[in-house]
Amino acid sequence: MITLINPPGIKTFSGLQMHTPNPPLGLAYIAAALREAGFEHRVIDATGESLDAVSPYPDRDDFLVQGLTIDEIARRIDPETAVVGISCMFSTLWPVVHRVADAVREKAPAALLVLGGEHGTAVPEHVLATSPFDIVVLGEGEETFVDLLRARAAGRALSEVKGIALRLDGRVVNTGLSARRRDIDGIPLPAWDAFPIREYIARHQTNGINLGRSMPMLGTRGCPFQCTFCSNPAMWTQRWIARDPRLLADEMALYVRTYQVTNFDFQDLTAIVKRQWIVDFCHELIDRNLNITWQMPSGTRAEVFDAEVADLLYRSGCRALAFAPESGSPAILKAVKKQVDLDHMLVAMRSAVKRGLKLFHRDRVPRRHAGHAAADARADPADGEARRLRRSGLEVRAVSGFRAVPAPTAPGQDRARRRVLRLADGLLHGQGALLRRSGVHTPAVLDDAVAVREFLRDLVRAPAVARGAGARAGHVHRPRGDAVRQVVRGRALHAPALAPTGRGGRPITSLRTHLR
Repeated sequence: MITLINPPGIKTFSGLQMHTPNPPLGLAYIAAALREAGFEHRVIDATGESLDAVSPYPDRDDFLVQGLTIDEIARRIDPETAVVGISCMFSTLWPVVHRVADAVREKAPAALLVLGGEHGTAVPEHVLATSPFDIVVLGEGEETFVDLLRARAAGRALSEVKGIALRLDGRVVNTGLSARRRDIDGIPLPAWDAFPIREYIARHQTNGINLGRSMPMLGTRGCPFQCTFCSNPAMWTQRWIARDPRLLADEMALYVRTYQVTNFDFQDLTAIVKRQWIVDFCHELIDRNLNITWQMPSGTRAEVFDAEVADLLYRSGCRALAFAPESGSPAILKAVKKQVDLDHMLVAMRSAVKRGLKLFHRDRVPRRHAGHAAADARADPADGEARRLRRSGLEVRAVSGFRAVPAPTAPGQDRARRRVLRLADGLLHGQGALLRRSGVHTPAVLDDAVAVREFLRDLVRAPAVARGAGARAGHVHRPRGDAVRQVVRGRALHAPALAPTGRGGRPITSLRTHLR
């Protein structure tokens, strides 16, 4: 018996979720691959099986767990299960995944524990060195996990399986990414019947705008670009592969019939890369007249986007999408290897808004970057980008700027890797504090005042940044004065509120005068 586990989610008292409880699309693909290969399995969806349940996070008074508790998950484990596969797509979930793995090991000590997803792909050595996991599946998991199970059943050496990392003779052996599957139309459709998908749909657990009864979809895999803040190259390589538009529309029609869904949330890293593909897909939906809506909340490219594409998108049911220029600063874009033409993106935005599409605009890189020119360092790229949008006739409803944890797989990110791991371990062991009112929404390790001081200085100086391990680690907002000083001095480590004011009660706008 093989057991697949989707971990519970994490919430904070600030009202911001560290993990939105979407249907676990990746794990549903894995379940389908096991079914096709003939492996008996069961699924424990620790989020979906108890969406309405919220319980205290172990050893923390500032986090909540959404879904089954660790004990409830453990009680669902068959002690005789041979293999347990756990997904960890986001680094913010690693601490709770680690706890789940501990509980599984205690309940089924002989089981082979396997971690899949972007976090493990980003930091396999750390996972294997600090947790009970035996193996990490790297990158695209369907074929690799099946190969691993077949090798185990045949008694072959697991170190011969491509696409995994494992402990062997006291060291970690990484067999490298397995080759990407090119015929992705041959990958079986997600096994949603093994998950409480109707519960997700009924409660409108979605990744984008709530447009009704929604299902997650994947029309393409991978991304051809190599932004240094993203873990895509490590997880998917730089190969972008699209599905057949007809088969994609067939899947959507199936879910309309089976689950009465009216909207689809595309989880693609970047769906619009080739113009002909998106044109063909839109025409397929228009011809079928499924009476549905769809959206691309994860973002897409603008190179082939124009008035004709915008019109086809809208006519096919698309109602919202996101563009992610990441920054208005050319120097920052160059430093993080973000290949984007800001002027053309503005043209694309105007075309989208004019046709009636709801548009998200995302800036994810820091206000300062080691690669900045001096002139850019004095400006706020987010503010500059907002002004650019206004001058172009685009209304700016809100601008949210944040600093994010660097991707540990990015080139030259050894220091970033260490910081990501400190953050994750600090959360795991209860050694962090959320500086809620000061704006810090990712826990810093509070081993001692020196560690906190170093961490906060890193935030101000901001080396290369962005999504964290596994592409989507928690975002770190800019902290402010007295809150920082209180934590650095070792006081109020778990204070529910920290004053965001400085000397004389004036608001703090810079950490530099407080961290000398």
